[in-house]
Amino acid sequence: MIINLSNTEKNEHNKTEVSQPEQPVNTSFVQSSLTDNVTTLPIYSEELNVTIKKADAGKGVRVNKSVIDEPFLIDENLIQVSFTVKHISINQILPFENAPVCRYEGSTYIVPVFEEVLVVEKRLLLKEEIHVIKSQTKANHKQTVLLKKEHITINEFDDKALT
Repeated sequence: MIINLSNTEKNEHNKTEVSQPEQPVNTSFVQSSLTDNVTTLPIYSEELNVTIKKADAGKGVRVNKSVIDEPFLIDENLIQVSFTVKHISINQILPFENAPVCRYEGSTYIVPVFEEVLVVEKRLLLKEEIHVIKSQTKANHKQTVLLKKEHITINEFDDKALT
């Protein structure tokens, strides 16, 4: 006598198989006594092996990413600073205690230039002043530049629906 036991269950995402191995039942161990009307049967235990297998369900999500160039207008006011240098001759004798120092007059920075002159006595001659004039201009600047922008598309698919 042979007993076959098997059971199989399926899940949508994972394939699960539950099966019991086929084993013949050995009847040689069965002992009978005709005089006592007693039959002795050996006790067997069943073993169960469970395995899980991943199965492709044919469903999923596909993500596509692309980068595009998008024009962008820059409209900014720019400030440009320039300097003009003038040498102005003074040639005036000054005492040491009245020597002018570097100074600002409006947007002009004035740097005195000295030279010692030997006379019967020593005096300070203001040789020249250097005037550094600051000027600035404003100009509107427009420029179109390309900026990168990412675009994502998501598509769901089902392989089983396609066949």
